[in-house]
Amino acid sequence: MMLLSAVPGAIILLVGGSLLAQCLDPTLPAANTSSSWTNSADDQIRYGDGSIVRVVLLLSHSHGASSDDAAFACGFFCGAPCDRKSFLFGVFLVSTNSTGGVAAAAAAPPPVVVWSANRDRPVRDNATLQLSDAGDLVLRDAVGAFVWSTNTSAGHAVTGVRLSDSGNLVLFDDSGSPVWQSFDHPADVLLPGQYLRPGMRLTANASAADFSEGSLYVSVGNNAMSGFVGHDPSQLYFTAPVSDTMDTLANTMDAPVSISAFGRSPSSSSEILISLPVAHSVQYIRVESDGHMRLYGWNSSSWVIMYEVLQKYIAGGDCEYPMACGSYGICSGAGNCSCPSEIHSSPIYRDRPGLGCKLATPISCRDVRGIEMVELPNVTYFNYNGSGAIMRDKVTRSDCLSGCVANCSCKAAYFKLRMNDTNGTCFLQSQLFSLHKLQTTAPSLYNSRAFIKLNNITFAERVRPMKKTFGTRILVGIIIGTVSLLFSIALLIRMRTRRERVDGENIEHLPGMPRKFSFEELKVVTGDFSSKIGEGASGTVFEGKIEDENIAVKRLDSVGRRKEEFLTEVQTIGSIHHVNLVRMIGFCAEKNHRLLVYEYMPNGLLDRWIFDEKDGRPLYLYKRCVFCEQSYKSLCRMKK
Repeated sequence: MMLLSAVPGAIILLVGGSLLAQCLDPTLPAANTSSSWTNSADDQIRYGDGSIVRVVLLLSHSHGASSDDAAFACGFFCGAPCDRKSFLFGVFLVSTNSTGGVAAAAAAPPPVVVWSANRDRPVRDNATLQLSDAGDLVLRDAVGAFVWSTNTSAGHAVTGVRLSDSGNLVLFDDSGSPVWQSFDHPADVLLPGQYLRPGMRLTANASAADFSEGSLYVSVGNNAMSGFVGHDPSQLYFTAPVSDTMDTLANTMDAPVSISAFGRSPSSSSEILISLPVAHSVQYIRVESDGHMRLYGWNSSSWVIMYEVLQKYIAGGDCEYPMACGSYGICSGAGNCSCPSEIHSSPIYRDRPGLGCKLATPISCRDVRGIEMVELPNVTYFNYNGSGAIMRDKVTRSDCLSGCVANCSCKAAYFKLRMNDTNGTCFLQSQLFSLHKLQTTAPSLYNSRAFIKLNNITFAERVRPMKKTFGTRILVGIIIGTVSLLFSIALLIRMRTRRERVDGENIEHLPGMPRKFSFEELKVVTGDFSSKIGEGASGTVFEGKIEDENIAVKRLDSVGRRKEEFLTEVQTIGSIHHVNLVRMIGFCAEKNHRLLVYEYMPNGLLDRWIFDEKDGRPLYLYKRCVFCEQSYKSLCRMKK
C-alpha cells in the first residue's frame, strides 16, 4: 500500500490531532448569557434564489478584508424557495464586501450551511434563541415549544457564546476555554481544523433542496473512513484506509485517535492516504446526497469544486455512487438517469426529478402470486455483494428469484454464476438505491443478472381467461345477487335481535363497539373533508389518514335517524369481519353528525373489478366463484 507523506502546511486528511482547547480570541463576535434573539424579518437578507438569512453573529475579516470575499456567520437560514416556515439555526458562509459586511444579496451567491442544530425540526418566523443565565443555548419555536439545546446548564460555568474564525460556534467559560462547540456535532460538512473522530458521522442532506438528514452517511472506524447508505441494515459503498501506523501515531499525541480534515501535519513524517489541495481560500468538505464527498473552495465570487475526495476509492465514475440517480433510478453516465419503466414496458414507475423513481403500485406481500420478478438487462448495483445483502450460494436462478418473492422485505435479487455452471450465487437486497446500466457487453467469466420485484401481474390475470358469454354474466349475477340478499336478511335479523336486548342509551359503551371519533378529529384527519373519493345516495366518502394508515370516512346525508338506531347498526356492522368485506374502524355520532370510518380500499369498488373491462383487470369467473363460496361459508357461520 502506498502511503503519502504529509507536507507541512498542506491541506490533508491526517491521523491524530489535538482537541480545540486553546483560549479563544476575545475580539471575535460573541454574546454573554441572558442574551436572546428572535427569528424576525426586521433584519434579514434575501438572495437572488429566494433563500433568506437572518444574522445573529458575523465574523468580520481579521487579515485585511477584500471585495467578494467569504466569511462565517451564525443565525437563521431558510433555503430557496423560502416559505418562512423552514428556518435552520446554524453556521453558514456568506459573501462579504470590503467593509466586512454581508455583500449585496442580489448578485451574491447563496449562503452555504456548514452546520445546523435543527435539520429535522425547522422553525418558523418568531422562533427564539436564548443563552440562559444557566449557560444553556436553547432554540424554541414560535409558540415556545422546545426544539434544541446544547444541554450545558448542569455542572458548567458558561459565560458566553462566540463564533470562532474557523466557523466553530463555541460556548466558553470565564477563562475563555470551550465548554461546548459545534465542531463536536458535525452535520454534513467538515471545516479546517475540525475532527471526525470514531463514533461521529457526517450525514448528507436528503436532497439538494431538502436540508433534513438523508439516508447516506460517512463514519470513522479505527482504521478507515467508510460510507454507508440506508438503514437496517446499512449498505457499504466505499472504505478508505487511513493509516497502517495509527496506533504508533496515537501513542505520540495527547488526543484520542481521530481523523482530521484541513489540519496541519504535526510532523513532516506523518503518514496519510488521502491528500487534498493546499488551501488558498476558505474551504470545506461536504458529503453530498448522491454519495460524493467533495472539497469546495471560494474563488473570487463563487464556490467551485476543487477535488473529489473519493475518486481514488470509487473509480467507476458517477454511476458507482449509491444515489447517483436516486432510489430505483438507472444511471447510464454522468447526469443520465432513467426509470426502469423505460426497460420494462408496463407504466409501473413514476419519475421524481432529483429524487429517483418510485413504484406507482406499492409491493404487497398479501399474495405472493401477484408478484413478478422483472429482469433488467445489463444492469448492476454498487452493493452487488456487499453489506446489507442476504447471500445464498450454490442455488439456481429459479431458487434465487423464489427466495426474493417469498421474502416480503426483499426488493431486488442479483444472480451471478460462472459460465457453463447451473448453480450460482444469489444476493437479496431489502433496500434499492441507484442502479448502474452497463455500457459494454464484453465477454466475462461470469453471467450476472439483476431482477427487481414488482406488483405488476395479479393472480386473477394469470388465470387463463375464460370466454365471457351472456350466460356466464347471468350466472354470476344470480350468484352475487343471492349472496347479497342472504347477507341483507342475516343483517336485519341480527340488528333486530340486538335492538331487543340492548338499551339504546348505553349502546355506545358496549364491548365490541368500534372506536368512537369526535367530529373534530375526523375533520382534522380528512383535511376538513377536502379529498372526496366517492359519492352515493346515502352520503359522501372522503379520504383521510390516521397515523400511517389511510382511511375512508363516509359522511351520511340522512341525519334524521335516531341515534340509538344508528349506533345499533354500527355495532352490528362493526362486528362482521370477513376477508371480502371492508373493515369498519370507527364512527361518529355527535349532535347531528353521523359518520362511518372504514379502512381505505386503494383498488376501488368490487363492481369495477367484476364488470369494468376497460380497467384491464376484470375478475374472472374462477375468482368470482371463490368469492361467492367464501361469502356463503361466512354467512353460515353468522346464522349459527
